[in-house]
Amino acid sequence: MVDNLKCRVDGCNNNRLSRGNGTYHIYCTKHHKQKYGMVYASSKDKRKRAFSNDECVLCGWSGPCDRHRLEMGKDGGKYIKGNVISLCPNCHRLLHLRGLTIK
Repeated sequence: MVDNLKCRVDGCNNNRLSRGNGTYHIYCTKHHKQKYGMVYASSKDKRKRAFSNDECVLCGWSGPCDRHRLEMGKDGGKYIKGNVISLCPNCHRLLHLRGLTIK
């Protein structure tokens, strides 16, 4: 059972990256960063990375906003300027639940 929590890259014996909700990604931190081009902040800065204090582009709410990628991660979209917009938590949730697209 323990082997199924190892990174899926051949020859890598690192543990998989936890999603924090009891499930795991398929890669360890190192290979996850390489695959998706992500930069992980220190635990102290994770909240800063996850949220921005911009205004929601849909409803105009100003407060802690989520960062949303226009090009999805599975399609190669990265958290880089030009691919990320700010959405309030409500609009972000509705966007994903209803399958809306932003142009």
